[in-house]
Amino acid sequence: MTIFRLRNTKMIFHNELQPGSFCQLEEMVVEDCDELLAIFSSTMVGVFNYLQEHVDRQGQGIRSFQNLRKLRVSRCESLKNLFPASIAKHLQQLDDLSIRSCGVEEIVSEGEGVGEQPVRFEFPKVSSLLVENLKKLKCFYKGQHTIVWPMLKELSTDCSALLMIVGLEDVRIQETKGKGEAVLLVEEVPKVFPNLQQLELRDISDVDQFPPDLFHHVKVFKVEGGYHGGSFSIFSFLRRSYNLESLEIFSFNFEDVIVYKEVIGTLSPIKNLKLDSSINLKHIWRKDSEFGHIIYNLQTLRVWFCDDFLNIGASSVSFRNLTTLEVSYCKMMINVVTPSVVENLVQLTAMRVIHCIEMTEIVANEGDYHQTIVVSKLKCLLLSNLQSLTSFCSGSYTFNFPCLENVVVAMCPKLKIFSEGVLSTPQLQRVIKQETYYQNEYWTGDLNTTIQQLCTKKGGSNGLPNLTISDTFSNLIEIWKRNPQKFLELQNLIKMEFYKCSSLKYIFTLSMLLSLDHLGTIKVKECSIMEQVIREDEEEATTHEFTFPKLSCISHVPT
Repeated sequence: MTIFRLRNTKMIFHNELQPGSFCQLEEMVVEDCDELLAIFSSTMVGVFNYLQEHVDRQGQGIRSFQNLRKLRVSRCESLKNLFPASIAKHLQQLDDLSIRSCGVEEIVSEGEGVGEQPVRFEFPKVSSLLVENLKKLKCFYKGQHTIVWPMLKELSTDCSALLMIVGLEDVRIQETKGKGEAVLLVEEVPKVFPNLQQLELRDISDVDQFPPDLFHHVKVFKVEGGYHGGSFSIFSFLRRSYNLESLEIFSFNFEDVIVYKEVIGTLSPIKNLKLDSSINLKHIWRKDSEFGHIIYNLQTLRVWFCDDFLNIGASSVSFRNLTTLEVSYCKMMINVVTPSVVENLVQLTAMRVIHCIEMTEIVANEGDYHQTIVVSKLKCLLLSNLQSLTSFCSGSYTFNFPCLENVVVAMCPKLKIFSEGVLSTPQLQRVIKQETYYQNEYWTGDLNTTIQQLCTKKGGSNGLPNLTISDTFSNLIEIWKRNPQKFLELQNLIKMEFYKCSSLKYIFTLSMLLSLDHLGTIKVKECSIMEQVIREDEEEATTHEFTFPKLSCISHVPT
């Protein structure tokens, strides 16, 4: 059930809803209902409570909404609560609960027929919970209560709402119910969500209010700072999270880098680090910062949209376990690493550098460096949208890439050569040049010469391109048909591959074939609705004869 943009609707369900109504309902989504006051009306709840007292004795229950698995509510400004206690206590199948940008003051209301006795809320199957942008939220439930989320694995919220979700709205003050404040009956806090694995928090300034053992099982921590400083809170959290593997930091101001002078033994061995849209962060590593103490076990590093970022700035022993390095949209970067650092990336298998407008080289030219730089395990290198890039390295260094198999270059207009020094790439057999709608393959025997040819579009038959079209680029055929003059460079195609093009019914029209004299191979794989290789132009009524002088192979692999 989806209810969307009913701007004047104040109530969803009729007050006289019968027991067992909507017992098969599994998903409910409510969005942009500005005047909605309640999803479940108080009168309807009162009826349910009365029936429950009589029917539950026979083991039957009221059965309404018993199969509800997903409930998502967003942008309902007049909504004051999500559901009453009598409904909340019986959502045994609920798996996905989301509420955002609403006027909600409490998640669960008392409703009618609820006595003074303490209430225990247990959501036995909820695995994903999102509570976001509830500016008027005061408590989870006003009465005495405890909360348990035994199967919760993914939680996204902010610190103030988290206090309520955990059941710690004001546990330190313990106000009485007579004053209208929430009263908590505190259980062992670690049991509130014992299986939580992914936690996403906005505004972590209050993280120290939580018990130190609350986050023991968290493996993935995503934090958003809103460009406020928060280094202290981040590292305070890390020291509590013994099983943490992945850390994502979004929208932080690192102007005040925390200098840690105590013993660092309790910091989590982070394997994956992503830094996104943060400012005043120039280097990942600095010997007196806490970052320097969490990167030694790092396997994946991604830096996105960090405008002040200059380079990873690692010491000779940092990043020795790094397998994937990705830098994207960092407009101040002119290089990624120094020669000594890249040589110490002994586990690195993939490097991607994307849309860094000032990047001139990947490995910095630091003058004399006489030893051979061996990048022992690098297999994949992607260079994309680097408008200032002139080479991988401008220094006359000797590079050895014993495992390099894939080099992809896209929109690097100033790239003229890979490296000025001696270069060894024994496994490399192609360089892929990506265009807007397709990609070509080039190879002339060595990487430097291939890069030169790729940029100048010169060369003999060895430089004739291969074209691979996947579902992402399947609209190329239609564009090619309408604008054949824009695709003159395809006249030298020797090989075309089509892979998982789910919307492609044919490959060529007759007019597209006129210049494909070099085409030798056509391969079609897992294109589920492909009907024809060649389709007649709609305006053509005459019969034509075409010759493929070099076509030697047509293969089709069905879905």
